[in-house]
Amino acid sequence: LDCDTVLAPVGVHENMTFGFSSAAKMTRLLYSATKVEGVWEKVPHKLRGVFWMKGNGLGEELAVMQYGSWFEAEQMYLTGLAPLSWAWAGGKPEHAPFDGAMYGFDVTLGSAFSILGNGDPAIAFSYQFGPCPSGKFCKAGTTGLTYADLQFHMRELTVNNIDMKSMFESSLPVPAWFSLFTGKYTLEEIPDTIQPGSHWRRSITWGVGGCSCFDFGGYDLVKVIDAKGEPLQPAYDEFIKYMGDVDLFAWSGFKAGTTPHRPTR
Repeated sequence: LDCDTVLAPVGVHENMTFGFSSAAKMTRLLYSATKVEGVWEKVPHKLRGVFWMKGNGLGEELAVMQYGSWFEAEQMYLTGLAPLSWAWAGGKPEHAPFDGAMYGFDVTLGSAFSILGNGDPAIAFSYQFGPCPSGKFCKAGTTGLTYADLQFHMRELTVNNIDMKSMFESSLPVPAWFSLFTGKYTLEEIPDTIQPGSHWRRSITWGVGGCSCFDFGGYDLVKVIDAKGEPLQPAYDEFIKYMGDVDLFAWSGFKAGTTPHRPTR
């Protein structure tokens, strides 16, 4: 797919460009744009394809994990937000989570800016895989990439930035003490699905300091485009029906003639 013909321009933020497309076209575009020769072949099969963030209340709809690096010895996967790796709702689907409280184009665009910053670089994610603990959605004791602890990194890969201050300060004025509110994110494979890696639970708990006991914000990560680039049913049709006539927008790249660095003021 040709990005220029599929995406209708949204506008420019910092030096980043954004574009709109239908749900059906966006799923294909995200897959093809992130299937990069020399990278994609080394990505674990379970993580290839395009995922629907089903139940995510922030207007984030599609995510791609197949543009990243796998470290076999450490059982760690490192990926990040790059152009055409994430897509947001450009409006409010009829059955949006929490009655669409965090939807609407301006709200969702602000959410996108909060995690993208100026793209230099955008946020990175690290997944540390290991045996599935008891009490999780995955089958206890299983290995084979069924469970991972997830961390967010902003510029510095040795620092976990899952706290309210780090996650929102690029778009909202937040006090320093917001850093005390920390979260724990996990990736848990749902067993006995249509194919391995087609359905995950992204569990999210929050708390103060080292305590993360309040369950809030979790959602399902459901594959809608499989590793071969084909629609995975029935999830694909369910996603298209859910979006209805609401388009998606994505970070499409950088403005021509600019660099991905914050402009001098």
